[in-house]
Amino acid sequence: MQGKPVAEQEIGKQLLMETVAYAESSVCRRKMLLNYFGEAYEPENCEHCDNCLHPKVKFEGKEFIAMALEVVLAVKEKFKVDHVANILMGNALTSVKSYKHHLLDVFGCGSDKNIRFWNGVLRQMLVLHLIDKDIENYGTLMLTEKGRNFLPIHIQFNFLKIMSMRKVMMMNIRVLLATRTLLLMKNFSLYLKIYAVSLVRN
Repeated sequence: MQGKPVAEQEIGKQLLMETVAYAESSVCRRKMLLNYFGEAYEPENCEHCDNCLHPKVKFEGKEFIAMALEVVLAVKEKFKVDHVANILMGNALTSVKSYKHHLLDVFGCGSDKNIRFWNGVLRQMLVLHLIDKDIENYGTLMLTEKGRNFLPIHIQFNFLKIMSMRKVMMMNIRVLLATRTLLLMKNFSLYLKIYAVSLVRN
């Protein structure tokens, strides 16, 4: 992968992560494969693959997914998997400190789990389409619509509130620019009138 364009490297990494997530998944293999190619397989148990014949131990992961989504939002959807995992772990690496992310409220919120666990959670979240990778922006993580709907209501409210304030600021800027343009036009019109009057007098 070395020497290839960044976008191509990220696509390659994404494919590798999907392969690892496929191996780690407890879902029916046939169901996952058909879903990957856009087809549906209704039965929950195909009675043939390893996951159906020998089911893996499962645990409730909603809390971990919510924590990971909060961190992705906290860093404004501008960082990769490793960076997000290190914040969850509470690893105050130089790369984390350089962005002052060790000062975030969510820093270390998942310190009771190791880095391998959080990388696994993030991989499964990619497969479940709760988050996505922005390939054109060096593989930074961003929430999908499904991921935003997964978040607790109060977190959604805060996010939407921030977005609304940003929109208001943009609207204010547009109004100011429009007002300034009108004033310039009026001043120019006034200048033409004065110039015309001076020509008549001369």
